[in-house]
Amino acid sequence: DRMVIANGGNVGIGTTSPAEKLSVVGGNIRLESTIAGNNGILIIYDSNTTQSGQIYGSAGDLKIYSPADVLFNQGGNVGIGTASPGFKLHVVASAPEAVCFDTTNASYGAMNIFKAQGVTKGASGYNSGSMYFGGEAGTNTIIQSGGQNGIFINNSTQNVGIGTTSPDTRLHVVGPGGAVNPPSYSVFDVTIENSGQSDLGIIGTTYSGIYFGDAANALEGALVYSHSDNHMSFRTNGNSEKMRIDATGNVGIGTTSPSAHVKLHIAGAPYAFLALQATDTLGRQYELFSYATTESFHIYDRTGSQYRFTIDKDGNVAIGATSTYSKLFVSDANNRNFNDAQFKIEGSGYTAAHYL
Repeated sequence: DRMVIANGGNVGIGTTSPAEKLSVVGGNIRLESTIAGNNGILIIYDSNTTQSGQIYGSAGDLKIYSPADVLFNQGGNVGIGTASPGFKLHVVASAPEAVCFDTTNASYGAMNIFKAQGVTKGASGYNSGSMYFGGEAGTNTIIQSGGQNGIFINNSTQNVGIGTTSPDTRLHVVGPGGAVNPPSYSVFDVTIENSGQSDLGIIGTTYSGIYFGDAANALEGALVYSHSDNHMSFRTNGNSEKMRIDATGNVGIGTTSPSAHVKLHIAGAPYAFLALQATDTLGRQYELFSYATTESFHIYDRTGSQYRFTIDKDGNVAIGATSTYSKLFVSDANNRNFNDAQFKIEGSGYTAAHYL
């Protein structure tokens, strides 16, 4: 029999037991339109007699319409939303999401990239909340923009380069002026370089900062700029502020409110020290400090371990001592003789100097 119509209404061509409404065995089916243009040869309807799509030929290409065209052209390219696909798969859409890759695998959703013989050369996908891109071992990952290498990942070192294809540190950014190429980058984890001026901008509306931490404390210190009153604070040892530069340029050490009439304000308890040291062969270190317990000011010779000058809260002065007994008290621990007097008054109206 050439054609059989079974009791259930199925039609068989080349078979006496058709399993479907139309079953063809041992031959081809040819559908040809006598009308030029994009005309449906195979039209598909749903159960509500609504047209769901068409399959038809057009100038040698195969098109699937539902309702936008899917085009298989003679060159083997597939176009979705375009009648002139320039790639093996060319998708054009007005929506922000043109292509969606999904999977029922709970761990991975990926697009694999192959070269020859089915060998994976790269992949992009989604795993446990992370988006990833990658290439085979020994190759690098490049994300381009405008035909230029925007982000370069060295797959051997995992260094990331922006503006460079040879990143020397974990993150290496090279500006439009080009690399400076110092002798070594080994001390850096992050490098920002540009021939000419190189800058790092940190923009905020309340605070802008750089924070430092270690294994024991993620917030150990910081350099923080406050936009509310335009001061810069320096923090150490548990992110505690130790120094501040206010909006006028006054510096406070140990205080967050440097006095308006001084450029350097040092506060401490019970001492507030300022050390001055000359570092040449005969240099000495002198320390100026305020002592809260006795309400006094001192100049101390750290090199000679001697107090050189003291002023108490009443304005009394001691030279060579820490205690004052009068408006001016001079002490000589060496008990020198008259010719090595501790205090001398001399003027042009006297024929000899007066010693005390």
